[in-house]
Amino acid sequence: MSTAKGHIARKRTLGSSQKRKVRGAGRRLEVVSTTRGLVVVATLGREENVAVVQESLKRFDSSSGQWDCLAYSHVPGLDTSRLRLPDGKGCKVEARAGWRWASLLNLTTPLVVQPYDYVFVLLDDILLHERMFRIDELMRLQRLHGLSMLSPSVVAASRLTMSPTVSKQLAQVGCVRPVKAIEVFATLFTRRAWECFHEMFAGDVLATSATSTGAVGWGYDLCYSAHCGARGLGGLGVTDSFMAIHTEGPLSELQFTESLVTRKRQHIAKRLKRQDWTTGSA
Repeated sequence: MSTAKGHIARKRTLGSSQKRKVRGAGRRLEVVSTTRGLVVVATLGREENVAVVQESLKRFDSSSGQWDCLAYSHVPGLDTSRLRLPDGKGCKVEARAGWRWASLLNLTTPLVVQPYDYVFVLLDDILLHERMFRIDELMRLQRLHGLSMLSPSVVAASRLTMSPTVSKQLAQVGCVRPVKAIEVFATLFTRRAWECFHEMFAGDVLATSATSTGAVGWGYDLCYSAHCGARGLGGLGVTDSFMAIHTEGPLSELQFTESLVTRKRQHIAKRLKRQDWTTGSA
């Protein structure tokens, strides 16, 4: 078609690379719009930790899917009215006086998680800072590497394998470290992985009574691979691309200075020098 200046107007077409980007963006939008996740807070025990949890819940907005929240407390009477997701949806709170971690998590049965694709277990003393954590990217890395459980590295973690270990440059390319066990601080489970994890909660051990408060919960993470590994649910990984802060850990946020980070990374790197590494492009 001729224009007023006599030039021919050419129809603009997309190149093959542009078409791939458009298709990829469409698939990502489709995944986000259909993804459903459940945030499980386990367990609230102190009033001051309610504020920590509320800040962490801000990371679970609708840009990463549809999220619901379930919070457990072993101290009835805490003011949990502030616990809300970014879309304004409040957390359902289950309080059981004196119950311990595993006994409360045992309430998150396969029937409870059946509507969800992911279960994210969050401790009440873990801070997910907006500059250090993105749930949508954590899910992307989990899908990319076919993992059943994935955790950000944890500042002030008690185990070396959970601590930040690599340089910022390596962390930025989506580094995922395969591990044999993930200590549950801020852990993303697939639904099938959580269903298998839940099988380890034995009712006769977890049952509470006037003389028993059930199981503390330590050690389940160490048994997961032995119990669930043969089912082909996927591996376990820790990523240094994102960090969670253990506010009640051996090193508080204020103590975790750059010099401490450097020394801790160097020490851990020596311990893990034979570890296999995998990376995923951003």
